[in-house]
Amino acid sequence: MRRFLFLFLIILMMVPVFGYDNIKVYNLPITSQDVLLNLPLNRYSFWFYIPEGVNILDKCYLNLNYFYSETMNSHESLYTILVNSYPIYSSSIVKKEGNYAKITVKIPVKRLKYGFNELSISTRQRSIEGACKDLDNDANWFIIHNTSILHLETTDKPYKISYFPYPFMDLLSLKVINSNIYLNEISNQNLDILFKLVNNLSIQDRYKRLSFRIFLDDPYVKKGENQILIGSLDRWRIFNDKSFTNIDEDSGLLYLAKYNDNLQIYISGKRKGIEKSIKYLLNPEQIKLTETNPVIITSESSLSERGIESKKVLNLKDLGYSKVVISGVHHQSFSFPLKLPIGYQSIQTGSYIELKFSHSPVLDPEKSSITLYINGIPVKAERLYGGNIENGRLKAYFPKELLKEKEWNIEIKFYHALKDLDCDKRYDEIAWTKIDGDSIIYLNKGYIEEYPNLRNIWSGNYQDIYLWFPQNPSPNEISLMATLIGKISQNTGNIYNFKVILGDELKEEMKDKDIIFIGSFYDDRLRKIEKNLWVKPEGNKFIFKKDLGIFFDGFTTDIVMQSDYSPLGGNGKLYVILYNDESSLIKFNNFLDDIRNIGKIYGQVFIMTKLGNTSSFNLVERKERFISIFEFRPLIIYLAVFIIVLAVNIIILIIMRKKNIRVSK
Repeated sequence: MRRFLFLFLIILMMVPVFGYDNIKVYNLPITSQDVLLNLPLNRYSFWFYIPEGVNILDKCYLNLNYFYSETMNSHESLYTILVNSYPIYSSSIVKKEGNYAKITVKIPVKRLKYGFNELSISTRQRSIEGACKDLDNDANWFIIHNTSILHLETTDKPYKISYFPYPFMDLLSLKVINSNIYLNEISNQNLDILFKLVNNLSIQDRYKRLSFRIFLDDPYVKKGENQILIGSLDRWRIFNDKSFTNIDEDSGLLYLAKYNDNLQIYISGKRKGIEKSIKYLLNPEQIKLTETNPVIITSESSLSERGIESKKVLNLKDLGYSKVVISGVHHQSFSFPLKLPIGYQSIQTGSYIELKFSHSPVLDPEKSSITLYINGIPVKAERLYGGNIENGRLKAYFPKELLKEKEWNIEIKFYHALKDLDCDKRYDEIAWTKIDGDSIIYLNKGYIEEYPNLRNIWSGNYQDIYLWFPQNPSPNEISLMATLIGKISQNTGNIYNFKVILGDELKEEMKDKDIIFIGSFYDDRLRKIEKNLWVKPEGNKFIFKKDLGIFFDGFTTDIVMQSDYSPLGGNGKLYVILYNDESSLIKFNNFLDDIRNIGKIYGQVFIMTKLGNTSSFNLVERKERFISIFEFRPLIIYLAVFIIVLAVNIIILIIMRKKNIRVSK
């Protein structure tokens, strides 16, 4: 009987799935701001992601709210709604009710798919009779209002490990996405695994409101949570069964379980096995093939990482654009963001973008063109003519006024003209330009360095970032650091190597690296960095290195965040987060939920009051590193100085000699 029961338990544990029957409802805004369409032919697209772990219900629809110009011709102005390139609804733009319309369109479930989906609104707009009269007609407009939503309803499939990170991270949700993560002990290994997980989860959506909640208490007493549990095998109660204790040393374990109405995923193993588990879980190609539960990992899984880009020369394909094809007649455009690479403080004169392109040979060479814009400024334009059909080049240097920016919006605008065209057609097949993925972005590293600034914490200047905790950090300290790391990851989209330091020790290996310190106003470790603090806590008051222009003290202040050079010297930066009590950490964590709030943290000092008010202070102006010319071109400079000094000495000797000759006479 016991043997039969044991076999039954083994079979039960091998079942790979669990599920709930609750219906989930999502109302997704298709645009955050009003969208203006003012060409004869237009298309606007909204992209959304459906995870494989859900069933899509037949209750999906689009609520489209729009304005239109009263000059539009009711018989010739039309719109079509498409899902993944399939038309699902068409109608006249002009409505009897007036120039503001609200429509509801049912979305056929068969047109939706797992992964990325495209919802498009295509318009044909006519205000003036006659061929192509509306091409640049300001009165020919159609505005998609920002109250337009896509309504989706889903239920969860029986859960499988291969669906990870869903449902532990629901990227369709508009609410703050809280991930509940449990650690069974505070150790460097567990914290390293935690921050690797946070780093990878956060880059999956760069704009969501993500927050992480870390717990050290008993997960088995909670109910109705999705829980991620990190820690060695012998410290989780659920693994007391013999079938788990027989796992080999240094083997990893991933296990999906349902306990007390909680859905749990364990990232576990013996000794170094837990490191194998996290690599397996974060390898998307590996995890999507996983059908068993539990998964015992005996070998290292290669974790494909989005590396830190610090080289001078980038290609478009490095940014994810292996080939860009822009098709359609008349005005067309393509844009992408460009961030300052890791390790850069600025760029300098000589930085440029060189586009390699080809285009359709039937374009009208007298009217067709390509123009490059940087942050809305037109920088360079070229004609699209017979001489650049195959090997076109457009080289544009960064304007001087944009060299000190940390991020740029690169926009490429096209005008595709055809002779004898019909403006009712797009001509995608014959009106096109292709931008090659080998197009060059050359960033000439600047010689100007800013004094350490809090806004640079979001740029992640080094691949190795040290996280300095007290010896026994609280769950709220770890939670805040996890959310902070999530924001760095969301902002840059990069994978980092976060290294945890517990306790008082400052290690030489931390020199020339960024350090993020977290501690209370009363932390003893502050003695080690007090010379690098602009605001030093002392009892219930603060000592200021420089007047901030306002008064605050420990009675009114929850958070003081500040930046300076590393106490170890070198080029590393020190970022310090000081807090009043545990409630202060929770309040600051809630503030960081919204990635837009990171823009409020800059300068050398940031404070948050008990009322939730925030202020940032620039205490040091940008300083020019004039000595950098010696650092980068020492031989030339030293030789020039030597020649000048030698020439001056020769001139002085000649003058002195002439004087001596006169005296002797």
